[in-house]
Amino acid sequence: MNFRPLLVTGMFRSGTTLLARMLNAHPDIALASDPFLPFLKYLRSVVAREVLGSAAPAPLDPLGDYFADYDGLRLLRAVQTANLDWPLSETDRAMLWPALQSFARPFSPKLAERLDEVRGTTLRELYVDMLRLTQAVYGTGREQYVGHKEAWADEFGPALHRALPHLKSIHVIRDPRAVCASKNVADDKYPWLFLIRQWRKLTGLAWLAAYASAAREDCLLLRYEDLVADPPGASRRICAFLGLEFAPAMADAQSLKDGADTPWQRNSSYGDLATERSISSKGADRWRRVLSPREIELIEQLTYPVMQMFGYQPLTTPTTKLNTGLRFCPPQVTTEQLTPWIRTHVRVDPVSTVVQMAEEGLRLQLLHAAPDVPDDVVEALFLGRPLYEACRDFVRTTEGATV
Repeated sequence: MNFRPLLVTGMFRSGTTLLARMLNAHPDIALASDPFLPFLKYLRSVVAREVLGSAAPAPLDPLGDYFADYDGLRLLRAVQTANLDWPLSETDRAMLWPALQSFARPFSPKLAERLDEVRGTTLRELYVDMLRLTQAVYGTGREQYVGHKEAWADEFGPALHRALPHLKSIHVIRDPRAVCASKNVADDKYPWLFLIRQWRKLTGLAWLAAYASAAREDCLLLRYEDLVADPPGASRRICAFLGLEFAPAMADAQSLKDGADTPWQRNSSYGDLATERSISSKGADRWRRVLSPREIELIEQLTYPVMQMFGYQPLTTPTTKLNTGLRFCPPQVTTEQLTPWIRTHVRVDPVSTVVQMAEEGLRLQLLHAAPDVPDDVVEALFLGRPLYEACRDFVRTTEGATV
């Protein structure tokens, strides 16, 4: 390769698309937006066959949150340590290509049109060839970095960093209240617990990547709020991380283009902002008007203390104890309001919801448990001991924290 690979990831509705467009405006970067998630899910599927056998998820099934899920945690760890030198069968290639083209078409249409040019007999070769095609489609051939933005991909970072030692990754974080509001202001809603636990998973994995992984020097955490409040300042920080000179076009909305090389517009859930061509913080606090007080309380309580570790201050007073109202009757989205696909993949009935809330209560209680809690329990509720210890330290030292 004549370039360094670059991965941009984070939860959806976190500003990853905006960052991808900004990065692609740099003359030394070629970046595609959301083209390769089916490839990553295929990697998950290959690993799952070995780890879980007949219990493995289907190749394109949604990614789990892994909390209090023994098989899910086994799969997560296996994915993170996966070897990408796995052979790609013709049968799997025939399944994967239509999914790649369908997924890439909305945001990287020029890339989708040419995916038939991709070759490779192993997963690593295939991934590198997809990056080469990205450079051919969106670059000049002289870029120092070539990569892709992929929402939900934090869990694949460790495997990609090992397979491609020169990879750099940028993990975008956004206020969980803003993420939840941005999604559920639309008609195709997701369950609150699904959104909260996925935010906590992806944010936790991003924290582990940046502070507790072998590749931490090649991982950057970036808050959406900092990106939109000061686009030039955030762009300079990103360029410093990548070892590139600052390019003013990155912070100029009029210079940004989408995946079809047409002028970029904001990817906002809020109608009055969706057609704007600006990089601003106008939508950053819309959650204050969109969410109900009980929804805010639920989000703050179940993301505590991770959200505060990232500088997001609660309006309520979250503690390490769930109150009875939240434990047994949390805010819920009705089945009729849910986006159709999620009804068959996520537990949304009242009993399952109460069971998940019991898991959440145990997670909070663990913040005050004895220090010799078994690793398996810590993994099940925090996905990693370093993050668990950081959360415990925060709770112990934060004024007003209660047991």
